[in-house]
Parts: sequence; C-alpha cells; structure tokens
Amino acid sequence: MPKKPSLDELNGRLERAGKILDSCATMIRDNPEIDSANVWNIADALSAVHGITSEIYKIRPDLMPDFLKKSPYDTVETNRRERALPRIIAAANDKSRRLRDLVIGPEVLVMPGAWDPLSAILFERLGFQAIQGSSSAIAAAGGQPDGEVLTREQTVAATRQIASAVSVPVNADGERGYGGPEEIAATVVAFVEAGAAGMNLEDSVSSGQARGLAPIPDHLEKIAAVMETKRGLGSDFFLNARVDVFAIMRDDPKAALGEAIKRGNAYAEAGADCIFYLGVSDRETLATLVKEVAAPISAFAVADTPSVAELEEIGVARVSYGSAFQRVALAALKRFVEGIREPDGHAAMREAMSSRELQELLRGRRPGGGQIRS
Repeated sequence: MPKKPSLDELNGRLERAGKILDSCATMIRDNPEIDSANVWNIADALSAVHGITSEIYKIRPDLMPDFLKKSPYDTVETNRRERALPRIIAAANDKSRRLRDLVIGPEVLVMPGAWDPLSAILFERLGFQAIQGSSSAIAAAGGQPDGEVLTREQTVAATRQIASAVSVPVNADGERGYGGPEEIAATVVAFVEAGAAGMNLEDSVSSGQARGLAPIPDHLEKIAAVMETKRGLGSDFFLNARVDVFAIMRDDPKAALGEAIKRGNAYAEAGADCIFYLGVSDRETLATLVKEVAAPISAFAVADTPSVAELEEIGVARVSYGSAFQRVALAALKRFVEGIREPDGHAAMREAMSSRELQELLRGRRPGGGQIRS
C-alpha cells in the first residue's frame, strides 16, 4: 500500500502546482498569441490544486474554509452510504454513456429543445434519440425571460420532469453553472440526481448590461470542478462546453475563430466531452472548427445553418436548437388565435392534433396509432 503523504508533502505539491498555474496565467495574459498547449497546463495545475487541497482537508479538516464545510462534496459522501443515490447514479450513468455514444457516432445527433414533459414526450415519440433541455424555453414557459433568471433549483426541477417523462438521454442546460467553481459541485449533483445525462456550461460572463467572455483560466476552474465532482460521485456525467466567442466577438471574425479554437481545445483537454459553438452558422467556419478542435463539435442551428445532412457531411457531431421548437409552436398558436374571429377561423383546428392522438401520445403510443416498442 502506498505511503500516505504527510501534510508538509501535500503543501509542497500545492505550492508547486500553484506556481505552475501562476506562470501559465501570466503567459496567457501577456501574450494573446500563446500556444494552446500552455492553456492545457492550466487544466493540469487546477486539477492538481483541487486534488491536493482535498487531501489536506481530509488530514486537517480544521483548515477547510467554512463555505466548503457544508458543500455538496460532504453531501455526496454522506448520501453514497444511502441506497438510493447509487441507483440514481447508475441509471444516470447509463444515460450519460448513451449520450456520449450518440455524439461520437457516425451520424450527427439532432437534439430538439424541450421545455416541459409534453414536448419531450412528443420528441421521443417522433424518433429523436436524445433531448436537450432549453433554459430559454423553460424560462419562457414560466413567463420569464432568458439569461439565468431562473434559479438552479427551478431549472433542476424542470429538468427532472423532462427526464422522468422519457427514456432517451436528456442533456440539461446548466447555463453558466449557477455560480463559480465552488457552486459547480452543487449544480452537477443536482442534475445527476434529477436524471440528466449531462449539461451545457457556458463561458460567457455578464457585467451589468455588458456581456463578455470569461478568462480561460477562470472557466477551466469551473470545468475542473465538474470533473472533480464527477469523480466524487462515480459519475459519467456528460459535459457539453459552450463557447460564446462568435456571439460576442462579432466585429472580428478572424480573431474570433482563433479564440474559438483555443478555447475549444483547452476545454476538451480539461475533460469536456463536446464543444458547443454559439453564434456560428456558416459551413466554412464549422468545417474549420471540426478540423482544428480535438473534440466532437456541436452547432447551434438558426435559419441559415446548413441542413442536417450538410452538417453531417462536414463532420459536426451534434446540433441543437435552443428555444426554436417552442417558438415555432407559439407562432402557430399566434396565427390561430389571431384568426379565430374570421369567418373561417375555426378551420385551422382541422390541422391540429386530435384529442385521441394526444391521449395516445400520452399513453405511450405513436401519434396516429402503433404501440412504441422498447
């Protein structure tokens, strides 16, 4: 059995890891052209720092800051002794592995954005193999605007309802993680317990009305916290790291592409399963990202995004739609309501799903008949 390190040895390791981290951060700050390999060193250093501090706190719990003493890490260790949590984690792991297999498979994974159990049930019945929880659509369904207006608890509750209504993997929208690295653990634990296969994690930050990008080292801390929480849980939780460069650096496409590649590779090296790009829809840029980033690439579809077949042709692994499905449904509802007082205003109901179809859908049947086979 290996000798347990002393506190002095652990402190020495922590000091060395901290120096590596400071050195890398200084190089990145002083040189915007720095090679992305040095960014990856930060991920290694952060992982080391988290691991060493955890060991120190086990030996000297009195050194643990107060905000960590009631952290989800303690809750995880306690709950692992309970019978329920291992079963929940095992079930979630099956979904996580299935989602990962779909993302790395030969076909592009099309993930519609659900906002409630009914929309998720419909998507599953129509043959979609995985579903994305849309924070924007979930907020809208609750009468709220987009932008992390809902609390973590509200989003988790909605995700739990969606995930429990279907058998396919559901990827949650973790937005910016609902806090810094110290809060990320609670976010991951909550989504795992809710039955989610994974989550999105954005790298944008807000200051008042302004929106910017989180410094790479700061975001790598969040990813490191996700990885550490996964290890503590014994979880295969899927991380879809969202890069918001193209949505923020609109005035300099060339610089945005370089930054997007740097961030994508850094997040992948730190453990992200998929790199999700917001704000880019042209074929050439997507193809470049597929070529230059060492991870599966996900696209965010808008009206001028290449077709699903074209995305698959250039090697995009996954495509999602945000709140688009909800907005299309709302547009149809709006047209119906606006025309209801016209002479033929009721005619539109002929195109609606019948009550029988809806009830069959909710009883586990495909719209129009045909029992779904498991």
